[in-house]
Amino acid sequence: WATLIAYAVAAIVLYLLSIKVYPIAYEWRRVAILILATLTVYLGGTYLSSGNSLIISFSIKSASLITYAVILKLFGFFTKGEIKAMKAILRRKKP
Repeated sequence: WATLIAYAVAAIVLYLLSIKVYPIAYEWRRVAILILATLTVYLGGTYLSSGNSLIISFSIKSASLITYAVILKLFGFFTKGEIKAMKAILRRKKP
């Protein structure tokens, strides 16, 4: 826990010092959504896959990737422009 706290304090201090030199307008709502979605999917996937066979564990963790994207979509993380760009990438034909 000490290492986690030390890194958190270092990140906060670095952020506070850097905004004086070069302020960046972070999208804190989106950052919070990412953190909460990541924690939820990671903890859920770890809990569900513990004690299972390799194939079941792999399946649960693979489903977690899809769940992560769905959670981000449901909470409005992606902008319309980002969704449009993702669709354009998926529509490209591969040679």
